[in-house]
Amino acid sequence: MWNRQLAHRVLLFAHPKRARFGRFNLDNVQATLVALGHHVSVLYSLEDRATSIALLARAAQSTDEVVVLGGDGTVNAAANALVHSDVILTILPTGTGNDYVRSLGRRKVSLTDRLLAKPRWVDVGEVNGDVFVNAAGLGFDVAVLQHMASKSKKMTQLAYKFAALLVIARYSPNTVVVHYGQRRLCLPTLLLVVAKGGFFGGGIKIAEQFNLDNSKLRLAWSSHVGALQRWPFLLNILAGRIPATSDEPPIIQQDITSIKVVTPGLAMQLDGELIQQTPAYIRVLPRALRVRAL
Repeated sequence: MWNRQLAHRVLLFAHPKRARFGRFNLDNVQATLVALGHHVSVLYSLEDRATSIALLARAAQSTDEVVVLGGDGTVNAAANALVHSDVILTILPTGTGNDYVRSLGRRKVSLTDRLLAKPRWVDVGEVNGDVFVNAAGLGFDVAVLQHMASKSKKMTQLAYKFAALLVIARYSPNTVVVHYGQRRLCLPTLLLVVAKGGFFGGGIKIAEQFNLDNSKLRLAWSSHVGALQRWPFLLNILAGRIPATSDEPPIIQQDITSIKVVTPGLAMQLDGELIQQTPAYIRVLPRALRVRAL
């Protein structure tokens, strides 16, 4: 039986277009929270990301828990508002990608079970002051997202794979200079992803190993540049297979705590949103977010 002494203030943070339908629709979630004895209020996310984060951060000062109804972009905004606070973040996936939820444990359970899952502290990543929960990257991944945005395509795994096949043939890699640990590398870069979660592109596995609270980020960096080399690389990526090591051409996949991308003017994606650019200092923020995970 639910203990009403645990009832607290819950803020529903909802994407306006993603909270109307399905089992995680706003009315159903709000009614369930009220039945559990919580005091519930609602805040809708805005198109302007900075304003949305600021409004949520202000509202969170008088909130015990934020329940997000949306996809990775809405979760990213919530994480930026709640990082380094005690406020619980609960995610009810209603987006098209929902990559971060896959890392938390995307199981088919009831709405009530999701709302009562035990909170845990997890790491997040940070790029030039912007937080990401799942992955940040540059290169081919960004070109695919830019192509999808120009065509107004939703982030599903099928749409991402189709866009990737269109983009790969004409993509021209940039030479990227990075510093991490004691290393300085300068390589033509097809893809560079720094991941905290394990998936991107609507469910494609990007990190062979990932841990949400090991105080590390997972670097996946490929300098495949030849036309004949790109296709097997892409097929491996789309199948969720990234070799841990390789000498020719070089593929790097390892755990890091920070990395600096020195090359200027390259667009970056954070949790599937094009919101940063290089030069960039990327680092892990250990146990900086409190989330409900199944």
